[in-house]
Amino acid sequence: MIRMFSAIIILFLIGCSAHKISEEQAVRIAENFIKQHGYTDTEVKIDTNLIVANFGETHMSKDEILRLRFNTLEPKIVFKSKRMGRWTFGFRSTIDSSRYRIVMLRGSGKKIWIDHQDVKISQIEN
Repeated sequence: MIRMFSAIIILFLIGCSAHKISEEQAVRIAENFIKQHGYTDTEVKIDTNLIVANFGETHMSKDEILRLRFNTLEPKIVFKSKRMGRWTFGFRSTIDSSRYRIVMLRGSGKKIWIDHQDVKISQIEN
């Protein structure tokens, strides 16, 4: 009985560790996410089926959303942190260098989202 329980625990731990991603992978996922959602000046083919309207964009067409998002964020992460299995990345605004957008990534990188509000660095540090 104890052997079977130990085997189950080991299999569970192996399964959990297989879903973890490295910092390098998490950074790559976050940077690709903002490019694929039209926030940078990078010329990439964007799949508009993946575009999700943020707060304030719900009444717009996907073309309007992409036009408004274009070149609003720098393509590289400015800061990062990891707490309780969730990565938080900051991308500097190209419009106001004191403002940032936050991208959060959880687990194996399949759950990723961008906060719909700009934040100042002082808000993040506190």
